[in-house]
Amino acid sequence: MVPGNNNVAAVKCKAKEREALLALKNDSVDLHGILSSWSSALNHSECCKWKEFISIGPLFYELESDLYWVSSISSSLRYLSMEQVDLSSASDWPILIANLPQLRELRLRSCSLPNVTSTSLSMSFTNFSDSLTIIDLYDNQQNSSVYQWLMSFHSSVTVLKLIDNYLDGPIPEAIANLSSLQELWLGDNKHVDGIPMALWDLCSLRVVHLNDNSLTGLIEEFVPTISNCAKDSLKVLDVSENSEIAGTLPNLSHLSSLQVLIFDGNQLESIRLPAIKLGPRFPSWLRSQQERCVWLDISSAGIEGIVPLWFWNFSLSLNYLNVSHNQLVGEIPDLPVEFKDYPQIDLSSNQFHGNNFSGTIPTSFGRLEQIQSLHLRNNKFIGELPLELSNCKELRILDVAHNNLKGPIPLWIGDKLG
Repeated sequence: MVPGNNNVAAVKCKAKEREALLALKNDSVDLHGILSSWSSALNHSECCKWKEFISIGPLFYELESDLYWVSSISSSLRYLSMEQVDLSSASDWPILIANLPQLRELRLRSCSLPNVTSTSLSMSFTNFSDSLTIIDLYDNQQNSSVYQWLMSFHSSVTVLKLIDNYLDGPIPEAIANLSSLQELWLGDNKHVDGIPMALWDLCSLRVVHLNDNSLTGLIEEFVPTISNCAKDSLKVLDVSENSEIAGTLPNLSHLSSLQVLIFDGNQLESIRLPAIKLGPRFPSWLRSQQERCVWLDISSAGIEGIVPLWFWNFSLSLNYLNVSHNQLVGEIPDLPVEFKDYPQIDLSSNQFHGNNFSGTIPTSFGRLEQIQSLHLRNNKFIGELPLELSNCKELRILDVAHNNLKGPIPLWIGDKLG
């Protein structure tokens, strides 16, 4: 089938789908004849036109919007998916869903669901399904009362998607009661305050999206708490576009499974991510950190390719820069003198070459009069050390090993580094 196709006549029913729906009908008690159009008769064989097709978008929706039809097939219903179906009058939807004993996946996206009320909570708590694993309530204007309903599925839910709702206040600590949770999607809401420490006690947690909220706090306060149970399972962490999250991003090397880290739209003073896989593409989210960041370590991060031009301008705000042990290529531009005082720069173990495509070490390094350490090991530089480096009055460490340099050791090295 092709849900969403504007030409109903063009949509063809597959035999496998028709057989599955007929099997569902046979297992159901249909006292009111709701599924009467589901038939193997020749004139009813086009199952995409059956009125009660239960995995539907706006095109196929011909069901009662109050969801009472669900009770007629409650004994066998395992997957319920609706998108852009107006369920604004289904005030008792939490009760009906909670009483589907076999339901495994619930997807009600953009359905204008009413908020969970105290009445529906008290009635739905009596007979909750323990088979529901996926709950997706994307774009339903739900407020934080939905959390009370969700907590009743504490032993079964593995994926929870509440993106683009009206969730406000702090993220409840009780979310840690969802003991089987693997994916948590809370982006585009109005949550405030910090990230609950109890969240990192979930040992199966793999994906966390908390982007586009109003979360606050110092990142160095909540990241170390990921050393709890989730440190071995967490693969994706997204806290982007929370403008009040600030501070120093500490070393995350203890997160052994981390693959994706997104911090766009926050303002960090220090980013220390050695040996964290950020590549292969150069992490574009760093561009948003230029205003405050003074320390950047993205060494051994699996980053490949040419460094974007904006990054060299970003570097001007730093007093420590380490991009070593990646697979970066291309030309190092003329570096301006606007670096912070006493910078330390490590560009070693990449495939950089010099300015003007000559392959020599850029003479512009000599403008960094306050630089303390410069590491250019394991690149493709040729020629001699530029005399301009003698202008670096504070230089204490110079590492240019494993390049293709030639010529005598300059006398000024004995004066500067002796």
